[in-house]
Amino acid sequence: MAFCKFAVLPSSHWRNDFRVALHDQRIARRKATFRHLSAEEVDRTLASLQPASPADLAALTFDHLCDIAKRVRDDNTNDYRQYWSYDESNKKLVRPRPENDCRDVLLSDLKGRPAKLGIDAEPEGNYADSKRADIKVLYAGSQKFNIPIEIKKDTHDDLWRAIHEQLIPKYARDPGADGYAIYLVFWFGGKRMKPPSDGKKIHSAAELEKRLRQTLPEEDIHRIQICVIDCELPK
Repeated sequence: MAFCKFAVLPSSHWRNDFRVALHDQRIARRKATFRHLSAEEVDRTLASLQPASPADLAALTFDHLCDIAKRVRDDNTNDYRQYWSYDESNKKLVRPRPENDCRDVLLSDLKGRPAKLGIDAEPEGNYADSKRADIKVLYAGSQKFNIPIEIKKDTHDDLWRAIHEQLIPKYARDPGADGYAIYLVFWFGGKRMKPPSDGKKIHSAAELEKRLRQTLPEEDIHRIQICVIDCELPK
């Protein structure tokens, strides 16, 4: 009786092979799905009317989020207070609000901005395999596409894993997103935040944003945007 013999390869070898194969597949898919924009689509985009692609929608959404982040931190209305629970007994902001409450505050600001362009945003957007992104930004013009936004507080256990285990494999792969997505984090001071893999403590929202960008795979660095909203109380 003949027996088939299988070579047992180290798991690291398989990981490298899969990583290379995944990279090649992503490049092949982008080449296969690429199309040149029509003259009308280019005109609309240049006139700042409607996005002509998921890339346009991602850039437009990210720009709005950056505006919101700047207002939260720097405006004289002190909008960062909306993200904290208020204790009536001692008239103080005492703790960060739950993640979904923070999401809803942000969504309220986000929805009104691009609405005139035919863009909408909804909570708990549906994606493949019954997965839900925290926010799904949608454009339903002649070409329907969307951008998923995954949200975490700085204290979330999956802060450093969510990009690679949720956002990219579960949401950005949606055909309407074409690999584009946004990762948004609420910074409340980082007091109980898990450090990155090198163990170095993060001291500011800007530093957290920079470190998160450094975790992006090379093939996704131009498709995944990182936005950290600084809600820390004044010291």
